[in-house]
Amino acid sequence: MTAGVRRLPKLNSPLIIGAQALGGYNSFQPGSLNTYSINWNLVSSTNTAKNLTQDCICNLVPYVCDNECCCDLECPEIVTNTTEQEGRCLPEGEPDQTLTYCTPDSWVQKVNLPDSSDFFAIAVLPVDNQFIDKLLCIDDSRNPDLGENYEDPPAGSAADNEELTQCLAVPPLASLPSLYLLSTPVMVRKLLAPTYQGELTEPLRATPLKLPYPAISQNCDDNFQIGFLIQEPSSQQTPYVTCTRAAGSSTSLQDICSPYGLLSPWTYTSLYYLMYPIVARSGAGNEIPGEVTIQHLGSDGLLMPVTETTLASLTNGTCMNAVHTVNYTISYQAEGTDGRQTGFRISQVVVSIIVTDFDASDDSFTQSMRVNFIEYESTSERLVTPYSGNPGYLSGLPVLSGISTSDPGLDPALASKAISQLVQGFPLPAPGSQGGACSPFSHSPVNYGFNKTSTCSVELSALDLEEYCTGSTGLSQQHFLEPLIASLYDSILDGDVYMGIWGNSNWTSIDQWVKVKVTGYPFNALFYSESLQTCGNVIVGYDITILTGVAFSNTNLQHKVLFVNLCFRTGVWTFPGDKEPVDTHKFEMTSTVRFIPLAQDSEHRTKPAPPLRINLDADIFYPFVTSHATALSAGTAGLALTLALAMFAFLLPALMC
Repeated sequence: MTAGVRRLPKLNSPLIIGAQALGGYNSFQPGSLNTYSINWNLVSSTNTAKNLTQDCICNLVPYVCDNECCCDLECPEIVTNTTEQEGRCLPEGEPDQTLTYCTPDSWVQKVNLPDSSDFFAIAVLPVDNQFIDKLLCIDDSRNPDLGENYEDPPAGSAADNEELTQCLAVPPLASLPSLYLLSTPVMVRKLLAPTYQGELTEPLRATPLKLPYPAISQNCDDNFQIGFLIQEPSSQQTPYVTCTRAAGSSTSLQDICSPYGLLSPWTYTSLYYLMYPIVARSGAGNEIPGEVTIQHLGSDGLLMPVTETTLASLTNGTCMNAVHTVNYTISYQAEGTDGRQTGFRISQVVVSIIVTDFDASDDSFTQSMRVNFIEYESTSERLVTPYSGNPGYLSGLPVLSGISTSDPGLDPALASKAISQLVQGFPLPAPGSQGGACSPFSHSPVNYGFNKTSTCSVELSALDLEEYCTGSTGLSQQHFLEPLIASLYDSILDGDVYMGIWGNSNWTSIDQWVKVKVTGYPFNALFYSESLQTCGNVIVGYDITILTGVAFSNTNLQHKVLFVNLCFRTGVWTFPGDKEPVDTHKFEMTSTVRFIPLAQDSEHRTKPAPPLRINLDADIFYPFVTSHATALSAGTAGLALTLALAMFAFLLPALMC
């Protein structure tokens, strides 16, 4: 070895797990685990019985005073007294059970108890089963005061210990069923990328459908298999399962942000789906293509349709057309024999993909996915729109939100209206991945019953603030808010935004939705103070107040939305005086949501009378009626009352059965 050079250990060298040990530890042994030292002078060759009646459970280290363990005999008396006075003693376990007994003096002598000159001797001693049994000549004791007792079971290979600890059976070789069953992997076959140069001698084998998923951490795992009839996400608190990928200009990003990499739409447009899972290779009549639509999410938050041949690419430090969201709707049909369902087959797969662009210098990139399974109907055009309750809202689920729209093929004045429901509910601008900066891709949902404040930031220099506030650059007053909620901003101003009254409000019935009232528009004009470097009346967000109510029985309350008021929030942005004009400062944009329950008084309702257990004819009281235009005479009325009472007495036993 060259002098002055220290060779580092190889990667396959034994793992170093410690250093020179102290006290009762062995010194460090490279390549082995550390152990406690052995004092052979203390080792006994005879078996020792374990005392099971010890009651100082905090005494865990022998020969050492355990901290705050007042029953530890190794602790000095002054330490124990101080700990007791300060009330810091640890639990010591159950106290010894004692028995107070009163017995003649002669009996006490016979059982070797301390003698006494009194006629009766009273003593308090720890419970001893043998004493009680011998004193009363009891062969077997079941004294309830002593509690349940367990015989000390033997350790080692005695009794059934070995049988109860047998090794687990080796699982059989996994095989796919002939029909899809619950959690069976959805099988797909992927086409080869055009850049593949090898020669195929047989069709590609089918593999399970895999989507990006936060399996262990929030990082995307590309090996998560989609199980048949397993909806993702499993909870309706969020509309998508989200995970993140590390960005940066790394080699891995160059691989996955390529025309046929993991971030490219090709990953999903190149798939064929097996109708039956048993066929592990491609086969005629067992594969169906996915019905794919792709949209591009721009930096302004707007979606634009693109072709199915769109591919990802890393261009000038920007990952173009990266898959941002994947939405699967898989339709199935039941199969079986003799009217019994034995499994299912896949009949249709609809894939909706949203792609976007992101800078390679970003810290991370978020991907989202959703998978729904629905029963196939060839003539149906069903849309999967999750509920947030049935019918009343469930606490924590998103408040249903959407935009009123009319059939574009008809005259707006005559056309029916429906709700274009927002997938992620009403958005609150939230901090993005770049230092909490506001972003069109970062939103926080409105969850029923949860008050929330969401804040993100806009970074401006003193000159930027002045140009914006004085209008010299032509920027609108709502310039910083509008891009964060895209086209929803115009719908808010037009009064076309609605929220679902019930947790299962149907988008096809606008009467199940309540219009969001907008307050604070038109906006007041901006003003700028050059001496204070301050801009006033900036639109920095909005406050949403939702009035809620309850209905039905107090044992089954149904929660609903009664009214919604959206108030635009204005603020004052001041550039700090201790910063240079060329420096930048982060200005906050804040939005809030607040739920207010309506003060309601409950009303007591008497339960209706139970139905009769026997059927009675309608004319049972003939010729007497309860309601008739002809008034009965006094004599007739008295006779009617008498007969009615007699009939009631006759029927009473039957009615009470």
